[in-house]
Amino acid sequence: MSQTKDVPNAVENPIRSDGVLPPENKIFIAFQQADDLQGALNALLDAGFQESELLVFSPQQMKQQMQTNIDHAGPLASIGQDMNLLKTHLALAEQGHGYVVVLWPKSDHEELITQVAIQHNAVRAQKFGRLIIEELVEPQPGKQQHFESPDRGLDRETHR
Repeated sequence: MSQTKDVPNAVENPIRSDGVLPPENKIFIAFQQADDLQGALNALLDAGFQESELLVFSPQQMKQQMQTNIDHAGPLASIGQDMNLLKTHLALAEQGHGYVVVLWPKSDHEELITQVAIQHNAVRAQKFGRLIIEELVEPQPGKQQHFESPDRGLDRETHR
């Protein structure tokens, strides 16, 4: 596959003026293989999603984005899971994972997005709501998901 491209967001730029991409009201889907990412992107577009509803990040782009988010995170981010999840996405990007981010997903599209993520071998798919973060993809077979907390750091799967 050719290098993933930046997909313009025709609705509004979801990235703030300070460079932060707030995760709220977005679904982050991580892919280890570029072909899987491209397949998922094509499936979402074929299902009727508009380019303005999707962002595509190469591993390097996501690494830079998550580092910016971490650098600008306030003290409240470390109280819950926010900082830990930013670090998890940074670690996955450092391991070569690219991302599709669905902007402002409608609740009736969640099942479709989840199925596309599963069918295209997503390593992780997380829906960030206002006060809750929902895992949309089950851990891969043979891997146990571990409790994550700011005190413990990242889960063991991310630190292989």
